[in-house]
This record gives sequence, C-alpha cells and structure tokens, in this order.
Amino acid sequence: MDAVEVAVDHADYVEKRSDPRFVYYIAGYVARKRILSTNCTACRDACFVPKDSVSGEVPADASKEWDLGGLLYPAVSLYHLIECLESRLTREFSRTNLHSKAALSILGKVSTNVPQIGCVDHCQELIRSVVRFFSLTRIHFLLRGLNQEMNDKKVKRIKPCVM
Repeated sequence: MDAVEVAVDHADYVEKRSDPRFVYYIAGYVARKRILSTNCTACRDACFVPKDSVSGEVPADASKEWDLGGLLYPAVSLYHLIECLESRLTREFSRTNLHSKAALSILGKVSTNVPQIGCVDHCQELIRSVVRFFSLTRIHFLLRGLNQEMNDKKVKRIKPCVM
C-alpha cells in the first residue's frame, strides 16, 4: 500500500515538460502551416503579431534571436493554445505507453476545452485544424524519437560471435 502511495505522490516529478521558448517557436510553425493560408484577415490578424510588437507575456526571445527574416510571431492567444496542447500531449505521453487505442484516447482528451483563436465565424474550424495538425506533428516526432532510441539500443547490443 505504501508503494502505491509513493508512486502516486511522485507522479508529477516524472512528467516531462517542454521549454516555453520551444513551444513559442513551434506555435509560429503551426501558424505558418495552418493559419497563414486562411482567407480571413481577421483570423490572421488575431493569430499573428509583427516582430516588434510581440507581447512580454510570451517567451519570444529565442525566436527573435534565431530569426533570419522568415519567422512568424504568434499572438498570445495562439501561443496559449499551442502551450495548452503541448502540455496535455507531453503529460499524456509521459504517463501512457503509446499504442493505437491510446493515441485515439489522447487525441480526444487533448482537443476539449482549449483556448479560442481567430474570429468568431471561423474559430471552431481554425481550432480543429490547428489541433489536428499540431497533434499529428507532435505524435510523428515522438514516434521518430522512440524509434531512434530503439535503433540505438539494437546497435549497442553485443551480438554473439557465431563460428
């Protein structure tokens, strides 16, 4: 019984977390792939800000430093949406062993009660598109990392000498 309590007590310590500067950078990538192509200028204006008017609420320092002229700067609302999705996905990935049924369950949990972005007319459609794109991209990179770790372990294993 004590072992179970200890495991539950330490659950918060084993969860992984993403760096906010990385999340902001990724939010700009998601914005380029999903929001830049929308025809609604109100949605674009609500999701992007010029480089010189980035709010102090977001960790944009690293993005500004790396910018060679092509980065997009997400607004606070878009950053909060991506931050919410990233924290939920990261928490679920560190708690569960990923398989097809778990992935569907995780995606269902992630997409509910998220921050709103865009204009009133396109809000739900835009959120659905961003959630789908970000989740699939995030799962892709997670699986790529897991496969790389497995391949590295296979290479490190000592193979028996067969004569």
